[in-house]
Amino acid sequence: MKILLGCGNERREGWVHVDRARRVHVDVVHDLDECPWPFGFDVAERIEAMDVLEHLQDTVAFMDECWRILKPGGRLLVQAVGWQSENLWRDPTHKRGFHPDTFRYFDPDSAWHYRFGCLYTERTWRVLRVREEQGNVIAEMEPRK
Repeated sequence: MKILLGCGNERREGWVHVDRARRVHVDVVHDLDECPWPFGFDVAERIEAMDVLEHLQDTVAFMDECWRILKPGGRLLVQAVGWQSENLWRDPTHKRGFHPDTFRYFDPDSAWHYRFGCLYTERTWRVLRVREEQGNVIAEMEPRK
């Protein structure tokens, strides 16, 4: 299963589309601030969340739910507004911006995790790639299971 979180108006063939608002192509209506999400353990091989995370209350809960749902070896692709982007505060529903190192807090191979991240959750990740692009931070990760 491939899951597109916060799909908005996007439609991808073969994906499960999740959004908090009912739209024609939304398969699952769910507020991602409400945990647990309506998926079982280890059911998805890929999750993508494009421009979603900055709207949510709890980043750690989001990461934990993605970890729970992804199969071992699965992939999470997150695009979130960057901490220096002027778009961060343009949208009144944005809660926070992200630094490329934010996602390293979840990776035990990172000094950020060693110093601080280990305090937040036991569900850890391997950061495969992180980059900044057009005011966004884009991270690809896999759950360590």
